[in-house]
Amino acid sequence: MKNKLKITIFPAILLLLLMIGNFAVASEVTGTLSTEVKGTVNIPTGGGGGGGSSGGGGSIYRVGDANKDGRVDIFDFNLLMVHWGETTSNNIADFNRDSKVDILDFNLLMVNWTL
Repeated sequence: MKNKLKITIFPAILLLLLMIGNFAVASEVTGTLSTEVKGTVNIPTGGGGGGGSSGGGGSIYRVGDANKDGRVDIFDFNLLMVHWGETTSNNIADFNRDSKVDILDFNLLMVNWTL
């Protein structure tokens, strides 16, 4: 049987840590820490559709860029918090497309955070 470590950081506390800018883990962690994302993440690639155009003109956004401004930042975090706990499909803050806005979406936002 494997030992599992569950870490819960509330979004508001993490936001404070990000604003302060200096923080450290107080204890040593050994072993493997992994996150599993179920489902697929669709990235718009633009183009397609009539008019004789060859397509193109589309944009590719980072996972977590909820407002599609090219950055994963505090504004995307705000959208995540606004939609936190919702269980609807096609939710702007459901980054892993599992129809739930939860900690897995928060993890994707943090992994893709831009400065």
